[in-house]
Amino acid sequence: MVWLIYIKLHKAAPAQCELVAIILGLLGGGRSWDTLFSILLNLSSELLAVGLLFFIMKLTLERALAHQNEKISVVLCHGSERIELPVELRRAEFTRAEILGRVGMIPMKEQGARFSIGHFNTLDFLRAINTIAESEAEDSVLSIPCNEEEFSQFNLPKN
Repeated sequence: MVWLIYIKLHKAAPAQCELVAIILGLLGGGRSWDTLFSILLNLSSELLAVGLLFFIMKLTLERALAHQNEKISVVLCHGSERIELPVELRRAEFTRAEILGRVGMIPMKEQGARFSIGHFNTLDFLRAINTIAESEAEDSVLSIPCNEEEFSQFNLPKN
């Protein structure tokens, strides 16, 4: 039967005859399905490996995104008094500039004045930012120590 198809194709289209011969050779010419089975087995193994790779990449990406969306609280402290910034920062936006911008949005007692906190100019402040940004802890808090003058310049209720 297979040879009969090959002969008919050879008479009708000799150029495509070679392709048919290759396909018939892969199929074993009807004599054996071992070759076809091994091709299907190889293809399924490769597809499984690619699918597993994509699954691992998806899990890694989801974990990284979840970590970047964790909330970090920023608190100004003087002794036992605390002022927590009204909006928490996401870990992805937890930078020195963003912290200074958020503190600058706190209402001041003296209208139009700019805040002044000496701790922002220290190496300890930068180290604390880096430590919290790189940590795996879910509930992180950045405490900013202030003296009495720095603490009382803001017009917010104290916690």
